[in-house]
Amino acid sequence: MSQAIALLQSGCIGGGALVRFDGRIPTWATVMFECMSLTYRLVSFSTGSFMFCTRDAFKQSGGFDEKLFAKEEIHFAIALKRVGRFRLIQDRVLTSGRKMRAYSLGEWLGVFGRIALKGSRAMSSREGLDPWYGPRRPDSGRPDSSR
Repeated sequence: MSQAIALLQSGCIGGGALVRFDGRIPTWATVMFECMSLTYRLVSFSTGSFMFCTRDAFKQSGGFDEKLFAKEEIHFAIALKRVGRFRLIQDRVLTSGRKMRAYSLGEWLGVFGRIALKGSRAMSSREGLDPWYGPRRPDSGRPDSSR
């Protein structure tokens, strides 16, 4: 949190963080998220787990698009970048790895494939976004607190 405050004090209007998962996640998920993290760091996008901005920037950007059920954090980051400087903190925030353990690589590729093919239409409905809106699946692995 101190890094976020420091960025705001330095003149940034907002920013966010990348994530790390609790417990063990499949190797494919680690590779996928490290590639995504590298891309997000290069283009200064944040995951939705931790974002921050000034009140004025939130108002000027229009806030989160409530019509979107996926990737809303990317759209919000783009809108914030139109208002001012948006930066990522160096630390990663801890989030649950349950969905990475509960869904297979094929299921995730199917979700991302639908989003890639349908674009914003795929994000304007909960249909096909089961990892976020489908029935809660049990966690196949107990989180390991050593990470």
